[in-house]
Amino acid sequence: MLIPSGSVRRRPPRPAHLRPPGYDEGFDADTLYYDAFLRGRTLTAIGPPLGGDVADRESWRFTAGGKRLRARIIRRDRTEITEFGQALGAPTLGLAAPRSTPQKVRVGTDLSAVFAGTRALLTLQLDNDLQWIHDWVRWHVSAQGTDAVVVYDNGSTSYTLNDLLDAICVPGVRVAAVVNWSFPYGPQGDVDLDLPWDSDFAQYGAIEHARWRLLRKAHGVLSVDIDELVYATGELTAYECAQAAAQGFVRFSGEWTYTDPASPPTRPVHADCRWVHDGDSATADKWCAAPRRLPRGSQLGVHLAHGLEMPPHAPLRYWHMRAVSTHWKIDRSTHEGDSDSYQESALAAAQLRKHLDETAALVGRASAPGVRLFAERARARVWLAAHRGRRFAKRILSDLRTRNQHG
Repeated sequence: MLIPSGSVRRRPPRPAHLRPPGYDEGFDADTLYYDAFLRGRTLTAIGPPLGGDVADRESWRFTAGGKRLRARIIRRDRTEITEFGQALGAPTLGLAAPRSTPQKVRVGTDLSAVFAGTRALLTLQLDNDLQWIHDWVRWHVSAQGTDAVVVYDNGSTSYTLNDLLDAICVPGVRVAAVVNWSFPYGPQGDVDLDLPWDSDFAQYGAIEHARWRLLRKAHGVLSVDIDELVYATGELTAYECAQAAAQGFVRFSGEWTYTDPASPPTRPVHADCRWVHDGDSATADKWCAAPRRLPRGSQLGVHLAHGLEMPPHAPLRYWHMRAVSTHWKIDRSTHEGDSDSYQESALAAAQLRKHLDETAALVGRASAPGVRLFAERARARVWLAAHRGRRFAKRILSDLRTRNQHG
């Protein structure tokens, strides 16, 4: 759903002198809601922060099932959640505003029961190699006990969403979903240039969406990128650490790993990244959470969380594979410094051999899902594969078919 055309567009949160070239083109000025869906009986919508620029917001009229709705807005970091109260059974959310064409979007089904009790792996990605994605899932299934995967796709053009779903359906994963999140990612900040992190809305919206529509009943959620592999430095997995934490949240840092500087591969994969470099500093924190134990007013971010006390680092680490990259931000294909400053990590080599068989190639679907769903909502879409049949999933599929028949 878009901001009504007769209203003022969303304005950038930073002054003009802090907007580098390309900022305006990358800024999401139009999206009102990424998705509208049921959370239990509550109709919920998530979108970028609207800010105070739309002066006639009070004149907007929201409806569902023929009834006018009151909007309760919950403001978060780079995200807004709008709750419209109970609207169980309403097929669409409507918006009418002065000087604008009325809009309607489908109300998405609550999918949290499908992921209830799972140990989920979560990320947002764009055009990463499917073999990388496949290996990333295999690692976390083997090393951390992951049994569910949710991937938000930010507009990949190298393959289809079906191809992506095939790549994450590996043995051990019983529920997997690919969410079409083809929204502007938004301009990033830069610490060195003193540019604030205030306009990269899409990833924060994806995390909130995953938490409330899909994963709020999950046993645990591990949020890392495709080029990051989590390993335990103690006896507990990331999910077990989150369950044991006072507020259901743990954080951990990582280190860069590299391919062999003497003979770098032409098509690197995770298993090639076994070398470490002297003097590297720790990489940014990542996290694992137990959603049902988080404070309700908290917000999960990309690296940390708001609304809870930041705990000390858990007995976990992750390897950040430098060569596993599309080089979208900087060129990561070369080594820095003298080759003598790199050394092979015995721990990384042993763990990669243990959890990633280097001869395992991605060939079609690893295991066929029991149920495959296509749910169309707002502008976002979910492709869901459940590796075991559930009456709940069958009911969703029947509901979607009924809606499609009625337009």
